[in-house]
Amino acid sequence: MRSVNQSMEIHRQATKIAIQEGLKGDVFNKRVGELIVNPTTEMTQKASKLATKLLFQDLGGEIQSAG
Repeated sequence: MRSVNQSMEIHRQATKIAIQEGLKGDVFNKRVGELIVNPTTEMTQKASKLATKLLFQDLGGEIQSAG
């Protein structure tokens, strides 16, 4: 499940970046594909962090760590 969450987040970020760059049509699709195949370091770090959080593998809060 971790890799599914990471992949989903990379796709989301790639789409967001292409939208922010104002791209449309084939150029938009090409840019999204490029970012998915070769994500930035920041994208992979964010995706990894989110995957950890979604799988409840982070350290959690005070109540969770008290057990």
